[in-house]
Amino acid sequence: MNDGGLEAAAVRTENGQRKGQATMGMIDEGQGGGGTGVALPHDLEHRLTAFRRLVWRVKLVEAACGALCGVAVAYLLVVALDRVMDTPGWIRLAAFGAAVAAAALVPLAVQRWVWCHRGLDQVARLLARRFPSMGDQLLGIIEIVRGDAAGQTRSRALCEAAVAQVAEMSRGYDFRQAVPPSRQFVWGVLAAVPVAVAVAIAALAPDAAANAWARFLTPWRPIERFTFTRIDPLPDRMVVPHGEATPLVVALRETTRWRPRRATARVGGQPVSAPLEEGRYTFTVPPQLAASTMALAVGDERRRMRIEPMFRPEITALEAQIVLPAYLERAGALTQDARGGTLAPVKGSTVSLCATANRALSSAHVDGTPVTPTGTVVRTPPRTVAEQTRLTLAWRDENGLDGQAPIEVAVVPRADEPPVVATADAPATRSVLLNTDTLRFKVAARDDFG
Repeated sequence: MNDGGLEAAAVRTENGQRKGQATMGMIDEGQGGGGTGVALPHDLEHRLTAFRRLVWRVKLVEAACGALCGVAVAYLLVVALDRVMDTPGWIRLAAFGAAVAAAALVPLAVQRWVWCHRGLDQVARLLARRFPSMGDQLLGIIEIVRGDAAGQTRSRALCEAAVAQVAEMSRGYDFRQAVPPSRQFVWGVLAAVPVAVAVAIAALAPDAAANAWARFLTPWRPIERFTFTRIDPLPDRMVVPHGEATPLVVALRETTRWRPRRATARVGGQPVSAPLEEGRYTFTVPPQLAASTMALAVGDERRRMRIEPMFRPEITALEAQIVLPAYLERAGALTQDARGGTLAPVKGSTVSLCATANRALSSAHVDGTPVTPTGTVVRTPPRTVAEQTRLTLAWRDENGLDGQAPIEVAVVPRADEPPVVATADAPATRSVLLNTDTLRFKVAARDDFG
């Protein structure tokens, strides 16, 4: 109500009080003895209480419909957003706050229309907004009745006459017209539509409805979003080879209810898609040169992951540890650079490779057999070679990237040649030697591994 309305209501109330006081003064002047109790006519009291109940009902129904509308709309907002995204907690918290604010309409209506209009004098003041004269007169006789009840001495005849006169005049008024403007129909429709939609969702998809309701009522809890399409877990971060296209397989769970024919994704502004084949989608991530974000959409499932391009791991050093056969009596091992891709140890030697990468490795394979690396170093198991063979080394770093290509080392064992003995500086021109002559020459022995 504006200030002018408040002032008018105050003037009408004061006028009513003055009329009531004037009436009581007239009664006091003509009173001839002690006052007796004067009550409102039953019909008038019944009409006032019926009007009060009508106001209560109208305004409480309006408040209830408004509260129901607010709660249902906020809930449907969460339901709708959950179908296209994992609704952030702050949005769910805002929707919950809006629902609480809407629900507060009910206690506010109780305080304003029930608590503040529980007495008949308050009802009379409400009537005075629509019927100023009638409302003031009703307020006056209510004050008369209260004054007699308090033990004041007035002429009962005059009091009853005044009350009866106002009661008779009130029959010409339809108190229902004094009910404040009602918007029950509007609020009823506004509440019925979202409630009907919420009920339909609960009937058609009870799991999704219950999940959204739990996420709506407790936005501070990390409740997983329900989706009709369910996929296997994906990492939050994916490392891809720098400047190379990379496959990404997204598999559907067996419990999924919706199997879309295609799935889409966007990688740094580049759209990609993949068809459904044998329960999985195989995406080809375009070559990436800088870190980006991949937004994946499979039915109503939404995932985001960080795409980080990185150069593949490289082997920076490759050495062969060669232990010669025992008959050669050579202690220790020989170290030979194997980056050339070929080794030629003596037959019966024991060979192992030691490879060093430029970053930590998570796994390695030698001829398909797994080998556990230690940090950046991979050592192959010792192998005794008696015939030509080939060692193939593959590796993977801690980011899941494989080497550009496996390293192959050909091991071509060779036979141990016999030792060679030779003389040097022997006098080749003399055929006769005297017993006094001295023959000087050198003897040299050579062996390949001896």
